[in-house]
Amino acid sequence: MELTESEKKGLRRFSLLLESLSDTPWQLRIWFSDNDIESLHHNKFFHNYHASGNVEIDLFMEAFLDNFLRKIKNDEMIFDECDEDYCRGYINFEIDPKEKKFVLSFDFEVDVTDNHKTNYSFSEFLDLNDDEIQLIKTFVQEDKDHLINFDGGGDSGYIENKDDRTGEEIPAFIYDMLYEILESDFGGWEINNGSHGHFEVDYENEEIHCSISIYDTNFNEEIIETYSF
Repeated sequence: MELTESEKKGLRRFSLLLESLSDTPWQLRIWFSDNDIESLHHNKFFHNYHASGNVEIDLFMEAFLDNFLRKIKNDEMIFDECDEDYCRGYINFEIDPKEKKFVLSFDFEVDVTDNHKTNYSFSEFLDLNDDEIQLIKTFVQEDKDHLINFDGGGDSGYIENKDDRTGEEIPAFIYDMLYEILESDFGGWEINNGSHGHFEVDYENEEIHCSISIYDTNFNEEIIETYSF
């Protein structure tokens, strides 16, 4: 898409207003989600961290940016960049008044997974009483261990209180320790996208093996077009 002389003239005129406040790049952002793009009615202001205020777009800029938004939606020129089935993020319109550049880019969300495997000894978290010591000895004699699943997300999370294989209830002191491990080393395991994993309790060696996958979201930036005016 080439800019017309009229569009270049309009951009130069608007950029003079921006440059009078700051000659560093200004940006206007529009949210998009799965091929649904917000209209300019949700945001009509260019923003610059070096300026004391925002600048509202004039009638020319409103028509100019609307034209880009229609082209983006009709041509699906950004959604092909997303690897995920569900694409969401921000369309960025940037004006550099000093360099006389207009840049179209977008930031899209990418789901990432961070996997961890960590071992803990009982002694790190527990001061065992006589009854707990005797119960551990019984589990060792019975060649017993426990596998416990946990899941977190949406500002809530839970640890199963039963063995995943046998349905046997987990001792309370072990159950409390599992929560302490998550809170101590994986704070936020239940927030936003959350996490998922399991604990393996080894009573013979008095160890707990934690396997956890932490889900998060990053933004990738893609520059679509750069225009000189």
